[in-house]
Amino acid sequence: MTNNAPAKSREIKDKLKAIDEEMKKTKAEMDAMGAAIRKHRKREYYLKLVQAGKIIEEAGLLDSYDPDDLFALLVLNRNKLIRK
Repeated sequence: MTNNAPAKSREIKDKLKAIDEEMKKTKAEMDAMGAAIRKHRKREYYLKLVQAGKIIEEAGLLDSYDPDDLFALLVLNRNKLIRK
């Protein structure tokens, strides 16, 4: 009867090493995807800000509005302005 314990032990270590490497690779891929998602969301956010600025410009207020008054006007009329 031969002792296969060292061979099995080595086989298990090799499998664990392969799993560990796969986990590291997967984590790197997930990190990259997370960064891409954050970049996309940030871009969408800035596009929304630009769109709001264009509305203020088209209303002829860009160079002459009072930020506090505009803010108050928007907050007071929020329910009328929200898309449904």
